[in-house]
Amino acid sequence: CSRRTPSSGAECTCQPSIVSPVLTATRTFLPSLPVSNRTRVGLPSAVVTATLEMCIAAGARTIHFVGDPDATADVSERFAAIKAAAERNGASVTVEPVPDFSEEAGVQVARHAVARRRRTKSLPDAFACANDELALGLVIGLRDAGLRVPEDTLVSGWDDVMAARYAGLTTVR
Repeated sequence: CSRRTPSSGAECTCQPSIVSPVLTATRTFLPSLPVSNRTRVGLPSAVVTATLEMCIAAGARTIHFVGDPDATADVSERFAAIKAAAERNGASVTVEPVPDFSEEAGVQVARHAVARRRRTKSLPDAFACANDELALGLVIGLRDAGLRVPEDTLVSGWDDVMAARYAGLTTVR
């Protein structure tokens, strides 16, 4: 697939189920330069917007942010960009603060989401995680519960850790 996100203009080129997109944030402006399955955009908030808009283009209307926006300035900036992009696109965002940004915390978030799903019969369309460790734990927990990522819900992380590449995780560098 190749898609351009509506407001940021960033383009993501990927092969579904084979390669997940890696979006690269830089502190100086760079035009959108598709390279393989990677995209460069000018500001960290722009790349977060691009990630969320890809989720929305895939049908996501309920986004669950995993992380504490008050934990660090970076996480606060990521959350603000996600919330703004969601509001512009008619999606809703909920927040699940976590005690730390570990893989185990991601597994716990998955367990809570699965328990809520049993009660409410619904699961967020997408999970936007503050880092890749949370996202990887979330994917592990969801898959352990029999859910399919990305078929049942979308998951994205941040930091482009090496394990994210092997797990097929959509991530932001």
